[in-house]
Amino acid sequence: MARKRAVHLTFAANHARLREALSGAVQIDQTLWVVNDETASLERFTHQGNDSDAHPQYGHHTRFAVKDYIPLPIPPQADEEGEEVDMEGLAYADGYLWLAGSHSLSRNKPDTDDPLEKAFQQLAELKRGGNRYLLARIPLVADDAGIHTPQVSVEQADTTLTAARLHGDASGNELMAALRCDPHLSPFLDLPGKDNGLDIEGLAAIGRRVFLGLRGPVLRGWAVILELEPVADPDDPTLLRLAAIGG
Repeated sequence: MARKRAVHLTFAANHARLREALSGAVQIDQTLWVVNDETASLERFTHQGNDSDAHPQYGHHTRFAVKDYIPLPIPPQADEEGEEVDMEGLAYADGYLWLAGSHSLSRNKPDTDDPLEKAFQQLAELKRGGNRYLLARIPLVADDAGIHTPQVSVEQADTTLTAARLHGDASGNELMAALRCDPHLSPFLDLPGKDNGLDIEGLAAIGRRVFLGLRGPVLRGWAVILELEPVADPDDPTLLRLAAIGG
């Protein structure tokens, strides 16, 4: 059995609440990136050595608003971070930090003290958070100390890395449109994530392929992983399209 290792994070004093809903993490050189599923930002920590028990310690917490690098489906006000993305995954590959929203619907949760009629009414109300339909990549640049920083665009020797998101809007994206034709998943797209509806919960990136782990739906005990190949739109490098895979 693998031994569990504690990792100590020191948040900025005015952002300590972020530690209460962490939903994704990825280590890149001397930086550790985490996300909170109730925000629209990326949190970067830098390695500060290990404690006496050899547990890694990370500090120098820095926040990066996603809207500063890619346009969100629901644009925020000028002085706001934006509506939550419900980010559930982070991954790093080939110079890009990948991030994924849950893509899920939510159902109102009645308070335990609510009258029965009000509770029934609330349970019937579904919410579609437009920023949850986000699958995006942001290029990172590292300094000599291995500290990575996000950029809108990065010029390399033979290519340009550009921040981009999958084509879509506040009502869905190209992934959701593709799944409408899928015989296994299409019946679950209009169900809330907590009702066994579509709910992205994990992300991995290997080369040009992105793998999305689904918390739901679970089909007769079978869990689902989606394999995608997002490629730059030839007409707009800030947008991604889904390339055909196999048949």
